[in-house]
Amino acid sequence: MYGRLADKLKTTSGEFPIMCYDLMNGIIDTYALTFAEFFEQLIDERS
Repeated sequence: MYGRLADKLKTTSGEFPIMCYDLMNGIIDTYALTFAEFFEQLIDERS
């Protein structure tokens, strides 16, 4: 089950999107499409 889901989520470069799961509302939100993009956003928020 998880293997098929992982294949659907994987980008063309082979990376997985960084996702945020809202437990209260049951909403899954994509925070960044790659880890590099997530890391850049994290650095920008800190500076």
